[in-house]
Amino acid sequence: MNVLVGYATVHGSARAIAERTAVFLRHAGLAAEAKPVTEVEGADAYRAFVLGSAVHGQSWLQPAKDFARDHLDVLVPRPVPARCGSSASGCRRRCADRGGAWLPRRCR
Repeated sequence: MNVLVGYATVHGSARAIAERTAVFLRHAGLAAEAKPVTEVEGADAYRAFVLGSAVHGQSWLQPAKDFARDHLDVLVPRPVPARCGSSASGCRRRCADRGGAWLPRRCR
């Protein structure tokens, strides 16, 4: 399965998490690559997605929000866990409260 681990970052922490996630998925036998969401061409080539973003002001960075919005037709029928990468406890708590549902409201 071809998996995109897409991310948006400012200082690099989301990139580091995405790269580790892609390595883990490859060790599990999946074809996975970590890539900034701004560099993704042809999202429909992927069978599954893991999306993550740094969180500023209790919100995902704009490139991550744009990617999710612009590719809803591709994302909706596929598995898409999302990660709120934030030290902001409010965002982290809301993500957990939704059981890992992708794009929790406060993280959009």
